[in-house]
Amino acid sequence: AWSLGLGSVVIGLFDAPAVASITGVPEGFAVVNLIAIGYPDEWPEAPARRPLEQTVSLNRFGDRFTL
Repeated sequence: AWSLGLGSVVIGLFDAPAVASITGVPEGFAVVNLIAIGYPDEWPEAPARRPLEQTVSLNRFGDRFTL
């Protein structure tokens, strides 16, 4: 999609029952996220990312992962 000039965003906070009803999701299935895809009006700079050592744990939460 990127090579076609498309952008996307993952949406994780929404009214899941309403989306399931509108889109015809059958009983027993759950909508867990949405992905909006389209042609963006602008291409903002990506935000700086934190180093993995600050965001990733190894085996247990808080046990820092180091490269």
